[in-house]
Amino acid sequence: MGEILVPSMLYRLYWTGRYIERIDLLVRSLLAAVGRGVDESRLQALASNLGVEYRGAVDFLCSLLYDESNPSSILHAAKMIRMNMHGLGATRALREANLLVIEAEDRIDCNNFEEVRRHLENLLYAVNKLGKVIEEDMVTPPTPPEDVLREQLLHQQQ
Repeated sequence: MGEILVPSMLYRLYWTGRYIERIDLLVRSLLAAVGRGVDESRLQALASNLGVEYRGAVDFLCSLLYDESNPSSILHAAKMIRMNMHGLGATRALREANLLVIEAEDRIDCNNFEEVRRHLENLLYAVNKLGKVIEEDMVTPPTPPEDVLREQLLHQQQ
C-alpha cells in the first residue's frame, strides 16, 4: 500500500490494531485458564476484569468466543477488523481478516476444553499472521522506485 494514509485511514488502522490487541490478549488469557485443565479462578478474574457476569466456564467461554453483541467477544473484534480492512482497501490484509473471521466463526463444543484450547491456538495464529501482514503492507514504508533512489544518490554526492 504505497499511498499516503489520510486521517480516516489512520483511524481505521488504529482501531484495527486495538482489536488485534484485544483478540491477542483474550486468547492468551483464555489459553492460560484452559491450558492444562480449567482454572475457574483465572476465568472468574478475567470475567471480573471485563465487567462480565461469570456463570460458569462453558457459558463464559462461549460468550467470549461467539457473542457478537458483546464488544469484548473475539468474534465481534474479528468482524470489526474485517470491516476496517475493507475500508482501507488492503487486499492482502482483508484476505487475512476474512480468514480470521472464518476461524472465529468456527463453532466448537465449549464443553470440550481440549477442543477449546486448539481453537484458541488457531485464533492466535490467525491474528498474529494478520498483524504481520498489516505490518509488512501498511506500516513498513514502501521502497522508492529505482529512478528516485538514483536521483537522491546523485543529489547527496553533489
